[in-house]
Amino acid sequence: SAAGATLQQHAYTVRLTICAGARFGLHLNDANRVVRLDADGLAAADGKLQPGDTILSVNGVSVARGAKVVDVLKRDGTLRADGGLQDGRTVVFQAARAAEQAPPPADGAPPPLPPQLQQTLTSATGWLRSRLGGGGAGGAGEGAVAGGSSRAVGG
Repeated sequence: SAAGATLQQHAYTVRLTICAGARFGLHLNDANRVVRLDADGLAAADGKLQPGDTILSVNGVSVARGAKVVDVLKRDGTLRADGGLQDGRTVVFQAARAAEQAPPPADGAPPPLPPQLQQTLTSATGWLRSRLGGGGAGGAGEGAVAGGSSRAVGG
Protein backbone atom coordinates (compact mmCIF):
# COMPACT_ATOMS: atom_id res chain seq x y z
CA SER A 1 0.00 0.00 0.00
CA ALA A 2 1.12 3.54 -0.72
CA ALA A 3 0.41 4.69 2.84
CA GLY A 4 3.53 3.00 4.20
CA ALA A 5 5.78 3.82 1.25
CA THR A 6 8.79 6.06 1.71
CA LEU A 7 8.81 9.10 -0.55
CA GLN A 8 11.43 8.53 -3.24
CA GLN A 9 12.79 11.41 -5.28
CA HIS A 10 15.03 12.11 -8.25
CA ALA A 11 17.56 14.78 -7.16
CA TYR A 12 19.19 16.88 -9.85
CA THR A 13 21.03 20.13 -10.55
CA VAL A 14 19.92 23.05 -12.71
CA ARG A 15 22.38 25.76 -13.78
CA LEU A 16 20.85 28.92 -15.22
CA THR A 17 23.10 31.67 -16.57
CA ILE A 18 21.55 35.12 -16.57
CA CYS A 19 21.87 37.24 -19.71
CA ALA A 20 20.67 40.80 -20.39
CA GLY A 21 16.95 41.21 -19.83
CA ALA A 22 16.46 37.59 -18.83
CA ARG A 23 14.24 36.38 -16.02
CA PHE A 24 13.84 33.01 -14.38
CA GLY A 25 10.11 32.75 -15.09
CA LEU A 26 9.89 30.49 -12.06
CA HIS A 27 6.88 30.64 -9.74
CA LEU A 28 7.12 28.86 -6.37
CA ASN A 29 4.76 28.27 -3.47
CA ASP A 30 5.68 28.73 0.22
CA ALA A 31 7.30 25.27 0.28
CA ASN A 32 9.62 26.19 -2.65
CA ARG A 33 7.67 23.84 -4.93
CA VAL A 34 7.45 24.86 -8.60
CA VAL A 35 3.90 25.96 -9.32
CA ARG A 36 4.39 27.34 -12.83
CA LEU A 37 7.07 28.15 -15.40
CA ASP A 38 6.73 31.06 -17.82
CA ALA A 39 7.40 29.86 -21.37
CA ASP A 40 9.79 32.78 -22.04
CA GLY A 41 11.85 32.33 -18.86
CA LEU A 42 15.26 30.77 -18.32
CA ALA A 43 13.85 27.85 -16.30
CA ALA A 44 11.47 26.76 -19.09
CA ALA A 45 14.19 27.13 -21.72
CA ASP A 46 16.51 24.89 -19.69
CA GLY A 47 13.83 22.20 -19.60
CA LYS A 48 14.73 20.43 -16.36
CA LEU A 49 12.48 22.07 -13.77
CA GLN A 50 8.82 21.11 -14.00
CA PRO A 51 5.72 22.02 -11.98
CA GLY A 52 5.68 19.89 -8.84
CA ASP A 53 9.48 19.83 -8.45
CA THR A 54 10.90 21.15 -5.18
CA ILE A 55 13.90 23.50 -4.91
CA LEU A 56 16.24 22.19 -2.19
CA SER A 57 19.05 24.75 -2.38
CA VAL A 58 20.18 27.81 -4.30
CA ASN A 59 23.89 28.44 -4.88
CA GLY A 60 24.67 26.01 -2.07
CA VAL A 61 22.27 27.60 0.45
CA SER A 62 19.60 25.20 1.68
CA VAL A 63 15.99 26.31 1.40
CA ALA A 64 14.64 23.02 2.75
CA ARG A 65 13.67 24.38 6.19
CA GLY A 66 11.46 27.31 5.26
CA ALA A 67 13.97 29.71 3.71
CA LYS A 68 12.68 31.35 0.54
CA VAL A 69 14.50 31.10 -2.79
CA VAL A 70 13.86 34.79 -3.49
CA ASP A 71 15.46 35.78 -0.15
CA VAL A 72 18.61 33.77 -0.94
CA LEU A 73 18.85 35.43 -4.36
CA LYS A 74 18.45 38.89 -2.81
CA ARG A 75 21.12 38.21 -0.17
CA ASP A 76 23.71 36.99 -2.67
CA GLY A 77 23.08 39.89 -5.06
CA THR A 78 21.58 37.82 -7.90
CA LEU A 79 18.23 39.57 -7.48
CA ARG A 80 18.88 43.32 -7.54
CA ALA A 81 16.96 45.91 -5.49
CA ASP A 82 15.09 46.98 -8.65
CA GLY A 83 13.83 43.39 -9.09
CA GLY A 84 16.05 42.64 -12.07
CA LEU A 85 18.62 39.86 -12.27
CA GLN A 86 22.39 40.41 -12.19
CA ASP A 87 23.78 39.78 -15.70
CA GLY A 88 26.42 37.11 -16.13
CA ARG A 89 25.66 35.18 -12.95
CA THR A 90 25.10 31.46 -12.99
CA VAL A 91 22.59 30.30 -10.43
CA VAL A 92 22.77 26.66 -9.32
CA PHE A 93 19.54 25.10 -8.07
CA GLN A 94 19.44 21.69 -6.43
CA ALA A 95 15.98 20.29 -6.98
CA ALA A 96 14.00 17.09 -6.48
CA ARG A 97 11.20 15.41 -8.37
CA ALA A 98 8.91 12.69 -7.03
CA ALA A 99 10.02 9.26 -8.24
CA GLU A 100 6.65 8.51 -9.87
CA GLN A 101 7.26 11.36 -12.31
CA ALA A 102 9.64 11.12 -15.25
CA PRO A 103 13.21 11.93 -14.21
CA PRO A 104 14.74 15.20 -15.43
CA PRO A 105 16.84 15.12 -18.62
CA ALA A 106 20.50 14.19 -18.18
CA ASP A 107 23.10 16.97 -18.27
CA GLY A 108 23.88 17.81 -21.87
CA ALA A 109 20.57 16.43 -23.19
CA PRO A 110 18.50 18.91 -25.16
CA PRO A 111 15.52 20.22 -23.21
CA PRO A 112 12.09 18.99 -24.26
CA LEU A 113 10.07 21.42 -26.32
CA PRO A 114 6.92 22.87 -24.78
CA PRO A 115 3.84 21.07 -26.22
CA GLN A 116 2.53 24.17 -28.03
CA LEU A 117 5.89 24.77 -29.72
CA GLN A 118 6.18 21.08 -30.62
CA GLN A 119 2.73 21.22 -32.26
CA THR A 120 3.66 24.39 -34.18
CA LEU A 121 6.94 22.87 -35.39
CA THR A 122 5.20 19.66 -36.44
CA SER A 123 2.60 21.64 -38.41
CA ALA A 124 5.24 23.86 -40.01
CA THR A 125 7.39 20.87 -40.94
CA GLY A 126 4.40 19.14 -42.56
CA TRP A 127 3.53 22.29 -44.49
CA LEU A 128 7.13 22.70 -45.70
CA ARG A 129 7.33 19.06 -46.76
CA SER A 130 4.11 19.40 -48.72
CA ARG A 131 5.52 22.47 -50.52
CA LEU A 132 8.94 20.91 -51.10
CA GLY A 133 7.63 17.59 -52.33
CA GLY A 134 8.37 15.65 -49.14
CA GLY A 135 12.12 16.10 -49.43
CA GLY A 136 12.57 17.04 -45.78
CA ALA A 137 12.89 20.49 -44.36
CA GLY A 138 15.88 20.46 -42.08
CA GLY A 139 15.83 20.48 -38.30
CA ALA A 140 13.62 23.09 -36.71
CA GLY A 141 14.43 22.26 -33.13
CA GLU A 142 15.95 25.53 -31.96
CA GLY A 143 14.14 28.60 -30.75
CA ALA A 144 15.04 31.94 -29.28
CA VAL A 145 14.15 32.75 -25.72
CA ALA A 146 12.80 36.25 -25.32
CA GLY A 147 13.50 38.19 -22.17
CA GLY A 148 10.64 39.75 -20.27
CA SER A 149 9.98 42.51 -17.85
CA SER A 150 8.29 40.43 -15.15
CA ARG A 151 10.26 40.57 -11.94
CA ALA A 152 8.51 37.81 -10.00
CA VAL A 153 11.08 35.16 -9.17
CA GLY A 154 9.00 33.30 -6.59
CA GLY A 155 5.44 33.39 -5.50
